[in-house]
Amino acid sequence: MFTVEEIQRIIDEADRQQLDGGEILHRLPPEELCAVCNGIGPDNMPVLSRVATALHPELVPTSAIHDLRWYFAEGTREDFEDSNAQYAANGRRAADACHGWWSLRRYHVRGCARRQAALCSYSHYMKCYRARLEREAHAKHQ
Repeated sequence: MFTVEEIQRIIDEADRQQLDGGEILHRLPPEELCAVCNGIGPDNMPVLSRVATALHPELVPTSAIHDLRWYFAEGTREDFEDSNAQYAANGRRAADACHGWWSLRRYHVRGCARRQAALCSYSHYMKCYRARLEREAHAKHQ
């Protein structure tokens, strides 16, 4: 969904917003991040993802961190819940970094991040975990 240049801007914006867990954005080269980071929303709903990404560009770095948390999923309920709590907290940080306290958009974006985190599905998280195990098994046989 993103170009290498857009990924670099996302990484820079995550640093500017001082998002928790931003170091995960450096675990893969930008070319690989292009394939992993899909914007806001589930990868199996590309239209929804494009709309949500366009409506809330300040949450794209938060979503990139979340995408990578699921890409490297540990397969536990605790990791699932922690990744979603981190998404909500980072969404607040992003809203605060991008909008002044007087801006209604700040509070709208905060609420959207909280709702998006709450909508995440454990079954989809486990699908990501199984994909990670398959990638690792395939890499061992290379």
